[in-house]
Amino acid sequence: MNTTHLHELLAEGDALLMEPRSQFDAAIVAVGWRFADGPVAVYDMDRVLAILAQDMGEDGAEEWFEYNVVGSWVGPATPIFIRPLDPAPADRTAALRYTPPAPEGTHEHPRPDGPARRRRSDPA
Repeated sequence: MNTTHLHELLAEGDALLMEPRSQFDAAIVAVGWRFADGPVAVYDMDRVLAILAQDMGEDGAEEWFEYNVVGSWVGPATPIFIRPLDPAPADRTAALRYTPPAPEGTHEHPRPDGPARRRRSDPA
């Protein structure tokens, strides 16, 4: 989906967008729907925080964002804020194959269908 199509979808549903749009439109990553609501803007939380931090610093940006943005419900057109999985897969099938890294102190076990899986409960 290109940016023009994304903005057309958002305009159809009277989605609320963060202002100034010249800065925050770069943080829109998708269009979302909630039960009986939508389309709504979906923002990458880290991108929004980075934009806010330019003027407020990191701590100020996080505090302001949590209280004034995430802490607000302004009706069915309220945006959604996400923190994408890391690493973001290039395609949907890659997301199905992704195995998150195990915490330190675990042991690897080979998987028949892909990379090794680690389990915390295995003996040393």
